[in-house]
Amino acid sequence: MGTTDGGWTYCGWNIDDIEIWGIYNDAVEENINSPDKNIYFNVRNSLTSKINIIYSLPTRSFVNISLFDISGRVVKVIENSWQNSGLYSFDYNVNDQISQGVYFIRFSADNTVITDKLIVAE
Repeated sequence: MGTTDGGWTYCGWNIDDIEIWGIYNDAVEENINSPDKNIYFNVRNSLTSKINIIYSLPTRSFVNISLFDISGRVVKVIENSWQNSGLYSFDYNVNDQISQGVYFIRFSADNTVITDKLIVAE
């Protein structure tokens, strides 16, 4: 065993400089400006070739929905346009576009970015 950082010295094991990282494996939401913008995004992924994308915009916003592979490269841009406020829902056939595997789908509108895991199977 070595010395401590000069704080307290005890006999036995001394634990110093600990980092604790939390991992959350569900959707990650980051809202840069205001948490009450009421932007909603959800992906229903039933391990089939189709996913259901649902989102709601409180104001006219520029929307980008993109698929990323496990290494972070963009493999498909699903939506990239200005859209009026309202509720949007549509099915997207991913097997026509990408192969099986684990991907991430990222939704961004205004200053909100939401990322979720997507599993593509046959």
